[in-house]
Amino acid sequence: MDALILMIIIFVGYIIMYFLYGKFISKKIFNISGKNSVPSIDLEDGLDYVPTKKEIIFGHHFASIAGTGPIVGTTLDSATRIQRYVLTELFTSLKVNIFKNKYFSTAIAVISAGLLAFSTGIGGKGALKLWPLFGAVNQTLAALVLIIITLFLRKKGGYKWLVSGLPAIFMSVMTTWAIILNQISFFESGNILLQIVNFTIFVIAVWIIIEGLLKFLKKTA
Repeated sequence: MDALILMIIIFVGYIIMYFLYGKFISKKIFNISGKNSVPSIDLEDGLDYVPTKKEIIFGHHFASIAGTGPIVGTTLDSATRIQRYVLTELFTSLKVNIFKNKYFSTAIAVISAGLLAFSTGIGGKGALKLWPLFGAVNQTLAALVLIIITLFLRKKGGYKWLVSGLPAIFMSVMTTWAIILNQISFFESGNILLQIVNFTIFVIAVWIIIEGLLKFLKKTA
């Protein structure tokens, strides 16, 4: 029963947003008008540009949304949850306990992502500014995983930890080196946003390496 009520609320919300937000987008952003010409008419060639009934276009759009919606939706959900977990763990270790509140930490994750996405306008391409950091962030995660595996194998005893330990050292060194080179490059280009975010990644990477090393050197690692 609860699921049915939720579905009805969502459906009503979709209808309302279609007539309110949809009209706002069409008139204020894209300036859609029946008087405007379209490429399918201006460039009609019977092959790539062909006038089509609106019902068929609606079917194409609906199929695209229905097909990608579940994938994109679950991906965004997972990204938000992971960011919330990271914020909670990071700030809780720093005794900022307000981040234990799941609603607060989720709001920070969503709002910060939204501000970044729309920092360049309604197109939502602001997050592309961080694309140059993708490699460093990706390899930082790889180093973290290898360090965790190394600590686990170290606890098992023997020299099994060398299987992941050597790659962990290599990944940590190369990632840190890449982050430093990025920082120099961003400083020379005057990109303040990338300097701040990249420096934050550098601090986190060094933090991970030091904490992993300290844990490794403990006899009870």
